[in-house]
Amino acid sequence: MEERLSPFFEQLDGVYRQGFPEAVETFLRESLCRAEAETDRELELAAWNELGGFFRGVGRYEESLSAFRRAEVLAGKLRGRDSGAYATVLNNMAGTCRLLHRASEAESLFLRAMECYRQAGLEDSDAYTSVLNNLSLVYRETGELGKAIDYLLQALKRLEERGDRRAELAVTYNNLTTLYQAAGEQDKALLCVNRALQEYEKCPEEQRIHYAAVLNSLAGFLCGQGDLRRALALYRQSARYTRRFFGENEEYGITCQNIRWVYERLGDRKNAVAALKRAEAVYIRLFGAESDRARAVAEDLRRLQAEVAL
Repeated sequence: MEERLSPFFEQLDGVYRQGFPEAVETFLRESLCRAEAETDRELELAAWNELGGFFRGVGRYEESLSAFRRAEVLAGKLRGRDSGAYATVLNNMAGTCRLLHRASEAESLFLRAMECYRQAGLEDSDAYTSVLNNLSLVYRETGELGKAIDYLLQALKRLEERGDRRAELAVTYNNLTTLYQAAGEQDKALLCVNRALQEYEKCPEEQRIHYAAVLNSLAGFLCGQGDLRRALALYRQSARYTRRFFGENEEYGITCQNIRWVYERLGDRKNAVAALKRAEAVYIRLFGAESDRARAVAEDLRRLQAEVAL
């Protein structure tokens, strides 16, 4: 079945490489229309699942969850609720729930996904390792650092045994960086972020989808050490990668805010204002002008502009 869908995934990869998020959405919606017209349920499942991932990447989380729910129904009917395909959709749904700050729901879905992978005999698969990574993120966000580190070290061991998973290793080391930093283990955190950068630099350019997160982590360390110029360069590089792969999403807005803070600490209020304006535009587009996020940035921007005018 995967072989039959190879042209779909090859075309999708090609559209992603073009770097235009709107083209990706158009391609996926057209694929859905074709699947529904031809009653091609396998293509429909693949398209809904990919659309859920696309929406999540550009910060449209409710739409992402809705798409994954459509995929869940199809996966259950076509493959069974104890299949690897069904587990993959549960894993994807859980990831979106986590970003929506629904930690309990995300944890439940991730654990269900793990059980499905076990039932399908896929406990040694990359997909199972992905769930370990994702559960670690949930526990990090709920403050259960011991559990978070344990799950992530399990994932890291599996990836290092494979030896051919540079991008996944980089993401895992970056997540460990955040955990060790939160646990106050700065030496381990710095070792992990440097290892993450090393792994990403070995990846082809098109595989550096999550490189921005690693750059952000290292920039945060440099800020803490007072190396503001290098931190600024990394934040700006991170913003470029985020925009290239996902467009101007929520993470892009957050990075613009980080850039603003560095400029302000450097005494460059003019560029700080410009960076904050970019963040404001992102939040207004994503959440609306009256959202808490957009209003907070707007108020901050007024204060900063007043200081520039003095």
